[in-house]
Amino acid sequence: MARVPALQPLCPQWPGPTGPVAWEGERAWVALPSLGQVVTLDRAAESVLAGRTHALSSTRIYREDGSALNYRGMPVKGTLGQPDAVLTASSGQDYALVAGQLWEVDAGRALNRAQGYLLSSGSTVTVTAYPSTETQRGRLELRGTELRWADGTPLPMPGTVRSLGLVGQRPFALLDNSGRWELQPVPLDVN
Repeated sequence: MARVPALQPLCPQWPGPTGPVAWEGERAWVALPSLGQVVTLDRAAESVLAGRTHALSSTRIYREDGSALNYRGMPVKGTLGQPDAVLTASSGQDYALVAGQLWEVDAGRALNRAQGYLLSSGSTVTVTAYPSTETQRGRLELRGTELRWADGTPLPMPGTVRSLGLVGQRPFALLDNSGRWELQPVPLDVN
């Protein structure tokens, strides 16, 4: 985890392996599966006894069976079965991929058959073939270890791209430069 503007990594020592990580507002949370807890990464120390956590969104802690808790530890609507991926849209609504179906969690209904990656798209979520993010120039996709625009045009980066995401509203790529990991902003002004 790293906070802006310095983007200096914060790597706390944990008593066991960590699981999924998510932001709830300005608080970063991490699951500690061996302890059955979800805890804050920094700032005020908080924890939720959650059992076997499988996924985290900005609003929910999803357990292996699809049941969910909020970050106060209270039960909230979950999914029918273990979610493969979860994402909170800008509307605050959660969406999940469960057994090849895109679910609108709050409504408790399947929207359509889908496989791939979740992408926040306005106030809803869509499914894409590649890990993607929306920018002011259009959709940026991580295809293998290369960044490409949705039309297939490559976007060169100074290293092997391992992950893509947003820091605030700006896209960043996690690069592997001969074993040295770097978080780099994606240059959107490159033609």
